[in-house]
Amino acid sequence: MLLLLLLFVAPNVASNTNSHPYDSALKILHQNSIQLSDLTHLDAHDLRALDLNVQQRLALRRQMDELQDFTFVVSHFNSSRQWGKCLNIVIKYRYVPVPVGKLNSTYLDYREMRDMAIKLAQPTPELPINVQWELINQNLVEQIMTRYSTRLTAVSSLIQVKNELNIHIQEPGNHGSIITRGDITPTNEPWINNFQYDCTKQTGPTAV
Repeated sequence: MLLLLLLFVAPNVASNTNSHPYDSALKILHQNSIQLSDLTHLDAHDLRALDLNVQQRLALRRQMDELQDFTFVVSHFNSSRQWGKCLNIVIKYRYVPVPVGKLNSTYLDYREMRDMAIKLAQPTPELPINVQWELINQNLVEQIMTRYSTRLTAVSSLIQVKNELNIHIQEPGNHGSIITRGDITPTNEPWINNFQYDCTKQTGPTAV
């Protein structure tokens, strides 16, 4: 599938010889506004058309063969959105674990993404208090994919919202949004009994 013909195409003239083939391949992809997540839609002929030589194509193939998945959770988060909501946020991503020549940054620090999720869980000037969860989740995934475009190949984000019945809004039943980008199974945690308590009214040992 992904890059299966890499070993059977003739090499092009070498380029970017002063850097590692993987790093120089990423630079060429970036120059053509192509992210790692787009590689699943490209074959060897497409990569040759981008002037990637055989060493660069092989480097990409090796890195794609070493992908890893990681998951983190923001649990029972008390959001002031939509006049008070208790949220669970579950994010799963697929990434390149070892950028060649940058061994000091082998793994991504999920805490930065978690901070991004917490920030958007509260109203912002761009996404005010009454914005739909689908739009919030879409913005979160786009921000993550853009910020980590040289490391991530896929992201799936789930925002679970506890039911709420008040004078401002009537929302019976737990509900939420799932947004997935790239080649990864969508995050799908249980929707029944997924909240241990209403975090808009009380705190607990698993808060945030």
